[in-house]
Amino acid sequence: MENRTAKDENIINAYRDGARTGFEALYGAYYNDVLYFVLNLSGDAHGSLDVTQTVFMKAFKEFDRRSISDINNIKSWLFRVAVNEFYQARRSYVTRIKYWVENLFRFMEMERDAHAEYIEKKILEEEKDSLGKWLLQIEEKDRAILVLRYYDELSYAEISDILEIEEGTVMSRLFRAKEKMRRLMENEPE
Repeated sequence: MENRTAKDENIINAYRDGARTGFEALYGAYYNDVLYFVLNLSGDAHGSLDVTQTVFMKAFKEFDRRSISDINNIKSWLFRVAVNEFYQARRSYVTRIKYWVENLFRFMEMERDAHAEYIEKKILEEEKDSLGKWLLQIEEKDRAILVLRYYDELSYAEISDILEIEEGTVMSRLFRAKEKMRRLMENEPE
């Protein structure tokens, strides 16, 4: 297992001062990480906000029932919950229909609300070479591996823990995902 980060130690210490103080420290330390992870995974600004909200509600309830110090790597735990919540939301029939309808209109020129536009602008700053466009063209499980490895800079062990798969599977999926991205990039017209 990975050693705790200084950020995790600060959160654990804040929880010793009270659940509210601890949760505020947890939220402040990892909200953006979880939001951008889910946003990169889904490409859906509104759905990402919903999933992120659910992740932190679960964290609030979980750490009210048990000690946060039982968790060795808080960020990995939050990402694992985010992955599970993302896939649970994706399995919902209504959500699935909504996802396809929203993504059909995503590529059309339409006015967007300011909040969604702001979030997308922030993500696009990191997508200098059209990476985001290509990421959205590959399967979610491959996208998750790439995002965790290259956006969030997590180790194979951390990714394995978050996605609950073997490290060897992480490595092979990462290799296949990079190959898919390479083929997409090669087939892109100049």
